[in-house]
Amino acid sequence: MLKLRAVVPEDAEVACQVFDAHDPDEPQDPDVTRHRWTVNTPDSVRERFLIEQCGRAVGFAFRGHKWWEPEEHRFAFNDLRLVPVAQERTSAQGVLDRLEAANIEEGAETLVARTREGSRWDIEFLEARGYRYDRLSKAWELDLAANRDRLLAERDDSRRAMREQGIALGTQASDDDPELVQKLYRLNAETTLDVPTTVPHSTWSLEEFKMWGASPEFRSDRSWIARDGDEVVAWSFLKYPRVGRVWTGYTCSARSHRGRGIARAVKMETLGQAIELGVTSVRTDNDEANAPMLHINEKLGYHRIPGFVSYLKDVRQ
Repeated sequence: MLKLRAVVPEDAEVACQVFDAHDPDEPQDPDVTRHRWTVNTPDSVRERFLIEQCGRAVGFAFRGHKWWEPEEHRFAFNDLRLVPVAQERTSAQGVLDRLEAANIEEGAETLVARTREGSRWDIEFLEARGYRYDRLSKAWELDLAANRDRLLAERDDSRRAMREQGIALGTQASDDDPELVQKLYRLNAETTLDVPTTVPHSTWSLEEFKMWGASPEFRSDRSWIARDGDEVVAWSFLKYPRVGRVWTGYTCSARSHRGRGIARAVKMETLGQAIELGVTSVRTDNDEANAPMLHINEKLGYHRIPGFVSYLKDVRQ
């Protein structure tokens, strides 16, 4: 029988062992996981559990949602990860029953679940529960070692193009603007709305934005911005966990400055810096409908790896 126990910060190492057994291709960092668990805000519900069997952790469960506005559709999230030896449908049903029931009791109308592309057991389990495919976030990997010379040359080309346009490139750490975090917050809020999605993007407060920016995988000296005068018009950074792979955290360009290669320029700075730091590969993911970013990835030489699939279940009575 599977039992749920609410996590405490000291469980991060055990939780990451579960994550790694569930998806060995993506090792997880306990420090990053522990920090993620601390980001809790009054406008959201987030519950996290270790799943135990005979006193041993064999899974992880999450359920949560924002507190909805009166007229908006009510989406809520379920996440269930079991190590291979514990992937038995009857026991798993009871865990998901509990997660779903709590979300429904609080008013959810549509449940959202996500898994890795090609995760056969997860997908079959969700589909048997009435979840249906929604959309795919395509994942990509770029071999920095094999493409080193080409990528550094392209970074030089981007630098020249930005100088010609009067666009200044630099790291967040080297910028002395006291309003920089607020400007990045506003840029993030504007550009996130342009990312294709079914579930509406959550609106972060400035304080929550700062909380996510305090993650151990984020480095301000590896976060690149583009300025047009006093304006911050583009931003890109890679996430550098102590354990696991280096992934793109975010890349964006202000609507007023698109079509000028500025987002590509800050992305090239992150890749060039990663090469100089000895990183051999980086990963990224983008929604299947995000044509501009998919085009950039293909042009840079990324190759496809299994992405992340979202499923929806309508629970309106």
